[in-house]
Amino acid sequence: MSVKILIADDHVLFNDGLKSILENESDLEICGQVHCGSEVLGFIQTHPTDLVLLDINLPRINGIELISLIKKQNPAIKIIMISMYTDKHFVDECKKSAVPGYILKNASKAELLAGIRKVIKVEIYYDPKLTKYNQPLQDEFSRKFSLTKREMEILYLIKDNNTNQQIAQKLFLSIFTVETHHRNINLKLGIKKPADLIHFIYQNNI
Repeated sequence: MSVKILIADDHVLFNDGLKSILENESDLEICGQVHCGSEVLGFIQTHPTDLVLLDINLPRINGIELISLIKKQNPAIKIIMISMYTDKHFVDECKKSAVPGYILKNASKAELLAGIRKVIKVEIYYDPKLTKYNQPLQDEFSRKFSLTKREMEILYLIKDNNTNQQIAQKLFLSIFTVETHHRNINLKLGIKKPADLIHFIYQNNI
């Protein structure tokens, strides 16, 4: 009997890429694909699901928040985080929440399948490359919240009332890249609203 897998990732190409890799495996079945956090809970409520491949940076409800909500709704469902994040903060959160799998988005097909099959067998699989994550940052604040040098640069520009467009021009980045960094910053700091970020910046003397 095949394992029913839900893929939850907001990047459509990556979501479809995972599906194309896994749908040819006889022991695995893609039972659904969703692109935002709020769709995950509704799906598993109405569709038999054994495993969720879960991105961290999902719109509306992020992957870290979803862990406890999925477990509360159906504790039998297994979770594997599929993420580009190597930050110790996120890895520790997943371990603390007893998430059995964490696979990086640059994993090979063989690594992906190995991780999935280990978790299916009720084993733990955390991407071996995670042992190389983040060298300690010098700044105490950036270290505490696992912020990268680029994210700190963007925080300082936000503090100076720059828009995303202005930040993109000053750092020679695309607006999409800046918006992605902005979302990552909000996720790491637990920020829900733009005004809360400004308040957080001044509260922490950034």
